[in-house]
Amino acid sequence: ETTHAWQENISVDMTLWSREEYREAFREAGLYVAEQDAIPDRETEIPDASAFPTEGYETREAMIDRYRTWGTLLTVGVAP
Repeated sequence: ETTHAWQENISVDMTLWSREEYREAFREAGLYVAEQDAIPDRETEIPDASAFPTEGYETREAMIDRYRTWGTLLTVGVAP
């Protein structure tokens, strides 16, 4: 995952959780998980196929899948 490489570039410790781990943490905090969804990233520029492989992606299709399909995980919690 692209986000897993961020840690080496920032000075703040990161916690990388799965969808289930986020839901469990929200519940442990006393919140109801109202929604959880992947928000596509439509702003990141994806190079033409001729530019691949790149440092992070073997194919353009893999980069499209990561950014346009999975994007950013949004988890919304609601207090009871």
